[in-house]
Parts: sequence; structure tokens; C-alpha cells
Amino acid sequence: MRSSHRKVKILAVIFAVLAAVIAVLLYIYLFLTPKKYIGEVRSASQTYSLEEELVFAVIRVESNFKANAVSRAGACGLMQLMPSTAIFISGGAGYNDLFDIEENIGLGCKYLSYLLRKFPDVEIALAAYNAGEGKVRAWIAEGIELSSLHDIPYGE
Repeated sequence: MRSSHRKVKILAVIFAVLAAVIAVLLYIYLFLTPKKYIGEVRSASQTYSLEEELVFAVIRVESNFKANAVSRAGACGLMQLMPSTAIFISGGAGYNDLFDIEENIGLGCKYLSYLLRKFPDVEIALAAYNAGEGKVRAWIAEGIELSSLHDIPYGE
């Protein structure tokens, strides 16, 4: 019996050490990983009254920090903007280069700020950022409950 208690104690210690190692690695990944484009994100976030971490999250999900990313649908750059969205959000002034880091982050933040004013919560605004404002408005009109990201009827 003493042998089995000793094995249980050893296993408990091993699991505790493993949990601590995982916690440290997660901390390093989430908080100490260098963030690319911090100056551009900080500037655009302040201009459009957004939390920097939200902007970093959108960039990570949309392009994984690849400035030259292009989606199957034709969305471009870090914040994966469609050219038509860039024209719309610029007030018809257009854009020069959606692969330009500063321009892409600036237009992406302006669009995200616009969506956060139009929709009741962050999850729905983010759904509109990804799927399009029109689709989200259609889902709401159809009575689809969008209270959590799990309820959003979209593949991405």
C-alpha cells in the first residue's frame, strides 16, 4: 500500500510541475512574445479609440502578422481589408496600397471603430469585420441569435 501512495504522490508532483511549465509557456506566448507593428497599432488605436490588444488580436487572426497576406476572397494586408471596404471606409478617397503597413492598420482600425459603433457588442462587430456588415445585418433580420461567437452561422 505504501508503494501505491508513493506512486500517487510522485504522479501528483509530476502533474503539478507539468501544469506550472504549461502556465509559464502560455504566459511567455501571450505576454512576452514581441508584437510586430506596435507603433502603427498604437497610433491607429489611439486615433480610433480602440484597445491595442483588440487590434493585435484582429491582425493575428486575420493575417498572422503577414503584411503581404491575401485571402481567397481578395482581402489584403495585415488587417485583411477588401478593396471595396477600404474605399468605403476612406469616404470614397480610396487608398494607395493595402499592403502598406501603416495604411492598412489605419484603415482597418477605422473600419473596426465604425463597426463597434454600429453593433451592440464586440463579438458581433468582429463577426461583421470578418463576414461583412451586410451578412451580420441579414442574420439579425432573420432573427438569428448572435449572443456569442458560437452562434454565428459562418465558417470562419
